[in-house]
Amino acid sequence: MDILFNAPRPDEPVKQLATVAPSDRLERAGGLVLHQYPFGAVRAKMVVADFERISGGVNLARIVRDTTRYSWGVIIEYRDVPTADDERVVRELGGRDIRRLEAVRMVTADLPDTALIAVRKRPGVSRVETSYMLCLRGASAIDVAPPAAMR
Repeated sequence: MDILFNAPRPDEPVKQLATVAPSDRLERAGGLVLHQYPFGAVRAKMVVADFERISGGVNLARIVRDTTRYSWGVIIEYRDVPTADDERVVRELGGRDIRRLEAVRMVTADLPDTALIAVRKRPGVSRVETSYMLCLRGASAIDVAPPAAMR
């Protein structure tokens, strides 16, 4: 599972990106950190039932389908209508499942964590947001929430 703790989101300026190392919290709950993302999120191996023990301070959690790929589903918002060239750049950076949404000036993709900062720095990109999330409400309920960029 990928877990984003109280930390800057992928769309925040690079100087604010901080690494959060909550490995002690995860280990106390029976989990193990497998990967540290460059924006305060981790990939962890843990029993879903134990997740409630660390849910305080968690912004987002998602079950990972492909555990061999360290990527994040994102919405890339552009200042102008994205072009085929913008889509090509996302693909060259390792993006998968790319969709160009011209009507709302966005591209969605599953993007490797190593490419998040590079995409954010591209001319014409106004922000990068997670494309979906599971929001925690209370200590035990998990509800699907709309993407932050769409609110």
